[in-house]
Amino acid sequence: MQKVIILFSAAILFLAPVAKSQELGANFNQFLGRPVEFIEQMEQNEITYVRAFIDFMDYFLILDEDRKISGVDLDAIRNHKPSEQFAAVKDKSKGRLKLISSFKIRFDICKGDVPPLHSQQMEYVFTAAEEFLKSYNIGEKISILVMGNEPMFASGRDSKDYAQFINELADRIAGWKKKYG
Repeated sequence: MQKVIILFSAAILFLAPVAKSQELGANFNQFLGRPVEFIEQMEQNEITYVRAFIDFMDYFLILDEDRKISGVDLDAIRNHKPSEQFAAVKDKSKGRLKLISSFKIRFDICKGDVPPLHSQQMEYVFTAAEEFLKSYNIGEKISILVMGNEPMFASGRDSKDYAQFINELADRIAGWKKKYG
């Protein structure tokens, strides 16, 4: 029995990954443009990750009078100063700060909840996501992309449709990554 314990202990020691120190992050929530103001302070405090989310419904998607997604505001995406400032964090920190961005897509405010997959409304969401990632080269600068922010609230009553949406978004992002690098 003692031999088994020694062998088991040795196996664990040899198979265990090398322990890394904790990495700290700073969360700016909806204030996407604010991290650029605190680069020096974050570096002094050995912050590694910077996180913020972007609310697509507030900035990039057009809702009609019935609260249905009816388009994408491409000018808003391409001229969104907070997105530009968020992307600048990576450059101004010379890559020391890693970016985490979350897509906040609040389908709960849309009439009918989550639009069906492959519908025109859903295509607008995917177009906005792709254009956001291309703007200011954000897609290349983000280390971690979170597809959804508080999904239990964002999905309304359609958790099954929301899961299908997230799966499709993940597939599309993988395709965009191959296409754009």
